[in-house]
Amino acid sequence: MAKNATEKSHNSKDLPGLFRATDLEAHGIPRGCLRSMLQKGEVEQVGRGLYRLANLEPNELETVALVASAVPAGIVWLLSALQMHEIGTQSPHQVWIAIDRKARKPSRIPAKVRIVRFSKSMLTYGIQIRSILGVSVKVTNPARTVVDCFRYRNKIGLDVALEALRDAVRTRKATVDQIMRAAEVCRARTVMRRLRGRARAGRPSGGTPRGPPRGRATRPAPAPCRASGRRGSAPRPRAPSPRAGVPPSALTLLMAPTASIAGGVGTVIGPVIGATILPLTSLVLQQVVPYSDLVLYGAIIVIVVMVEPGGVMSILRRSGVISRRTNHRVNDAKEVAN
Repeated sequence: MAKNATEKSHNSKDLPGLFRATDLEAHGIPRGCLRSMLQKGEVEQVGRGLYRLANLEPNELETVALVASAVPAGIVWLLSALQMHEIGTQSPHQVWIAIDRKARKPSRIPAKVRIVRFSKSMLTYGIQIRSILGVSVKVTNPARTVVDCFRYRNKIGLDVALEALRDAVRTRKATVDQIMRAAEVCRARTVMRRLRGRARAGRPSGGTPRGPPRGRATRPAPAPCRASGRRGSAPRPRAPSPRAGVPPSALTLLMAPTASIAGGVGTVIGPVIGATILPLTSLVLQQVVPYSDLVLYGAIIVIVVMVEPGGVMSILRRSGVISRRTNHRVNDAKEVAN
């Protein structure tokens, strides 16, 4: 009896690094021996129904194998596939897997995963089966992986996709023809061509900049001329105007009270006359002294108020242009209306 138990304990060496309880019978080991192997420390339980050999050497793809054993129908793709094929420098902190769009979402996965759903055509094209620690893992081939990086560039970034393309071609993991054939099947050929062209335009090959094309002489830029009226002269810098820091709404608010003051407060025709004269005065000052028009405008208002507090209306009354009867008639009309 002891001899039989010893033989069963030695049979555990024939097991793969990761296995399930149902895999014991395929290796000629009864399920009853699993408990004894756990007690002896030959096997460790890493998940529900999932076991690992205790003397197994650490592997960077052990997490991928754990997920593949928990989700046998899943396909390892994108960043995890790049890591498996040793393309680029990506080391994802989660396993990227793809499942059927009608499949139930797997639960109790022993690692952090990123799940994406594919149609049936995408689940069958460009799929390889690799063995990791005795677990059969479905993974996209290098050409299909590069195309997926361009298709899902919004998730991983365009720089990662371009890096994967360059590294896959440089290390001969996939040829350009294989990648473009996979892009045509995945309906991403136009996108890849456009993005490759944009990347080449932004990053020209070689360290020296390209010169002008042959047969075409470049014209030198015209030298700046001191004379302002000649063609090709450089524009002279203009000093900033004081009006540049004043918003138009502030000028409008200032124009209304100053028009009443300049025209004559307490009259009806005075503000109308002031609203007609002041904008014309402002335009003339802008043409004559464009950089000091606001200063002179304010000085004119102050002088008018100090010399003639009644405004333009008082000047017109003294000169006899407008009689006082006109103002009285207006006031009488207001009283009748009230």
